[in-house]
Amino acid sequence: MQEPSFDEAEWDAAVSAVDAAAERIAAGAPEEGRALAVAAAARLSAAVGDEHPDYAQAVAVEGDALSALGHMSEAEARYRAALAIHDIYGEAGEAEIVRPYRVSVLGRLGYLEALSGRYADAEAHLREALAEATLVHGEGAVELADQHNSLGVCWRFAGRYDEALAAYERAGALRTNAGLEQPPGHFHNLSGLATARGDFVAAERWAQNAVTARRASDGEGFALATDLCGWGDALAGQERHGEAEAAYRQALVLYANSGGPDHPEVAFALHSLADALAEQGQSAEAEAAYREAIARKEATLGPDSHEVAATLNNLAALLRDAGRRDEARQAATRAVTIASAVLAPEDLVRVACESMARTLRE
Repeated sequence: MQEPSFDEAEWDAAVSAVDAAAERIAAGAPEEGRALAVAAAARLSAAVGDEHPDYAQAVAVEGDALSALGHMSEAEARYRAALAIHDIYGEAGEAEIVRPYRVSVLGRLGYLEALSGRYADAEAHLREALAEATLVHGEGAVELADQHNSLGVCWRFAGRYDEALAAYERAGALRTNAGLEQPPGHFHNLSGLATARGDFVAAERWAQNAVTARRASDGEGFALATDLCGWGDALAGQERHGEAEAAYRQALVLYANSGGPDHPEVAFALHSLADALAEQGQSAEAEAAYREAIARKEATLGPDSHEVAATLNNLAALLRDAGRRDEARQAATRAVTIASAVLAPEDLVRVACESMARTLRE
């Protein structure tokens, strides 16, 4: 495509501002990063137009900031806008120019779709990202590890555990073949998969590896909090609920200190904390944590997210056990309404919600 006329100095400065925005987001300052990205996008629009790949990159970085802040639907809209610009260049015969950018944005979009339970859409975008990355780097390149890992996450969320394990192992093998150590996220994902399969002893071992590696590489930040939640899940699976509670509480402190109080991960930690408290008979505290988790999930993932249904279902169980059956039925009815609208009939969350609603009706 023919480049529009532009002020080269202004263009260079705006591109540098996009890089600075990405650095602020990576450093745990998403609000600052978003402000920089928005300003850079405006400058790029004026300099080279709003159909240029550099403008698309600024839009995608704003999406990263929104994602870090927990505004998932807004982040998704930014990623889709960036992809639309890349498509314009691809249709004009410039696919190679935008392909590396597409790989990144497709991966981030696929993750958000998996998080919201749209597994088929997520898989399609993540497979496209893998295909594009293969064209950029070549078959067997270590750079493909991230794409295999993302597919593994999607398949774990969808309950396709064997495929998830194969994807994680493929990512690990690519790094090993390149002489690289496995990152903390590799151990975190293996821990989550082991927990999903009910192998809580293995999950604890992987979670310990994740925490150790994370502290050595990233310190006491947001990512460590997610690892601690994974550890808590492994402990809870072994009915060590007091230890699990301690892990979740430590994670919540780290989340608060990391400037990410509105992120969905905070809601997930609150849900898990409520489960641990309920198991220990601390019903009032558990109810408060469930209700806060629901409010945060609604704010970050939307009121019709399957994650909202999952917490409503657990709240319904707590209320039922407390003899508050009318309130339990209300929670269960809303949970099953959400789950039946967004999840497949065989999905475990939907099955649990339908079972709870049926029990309360009887």
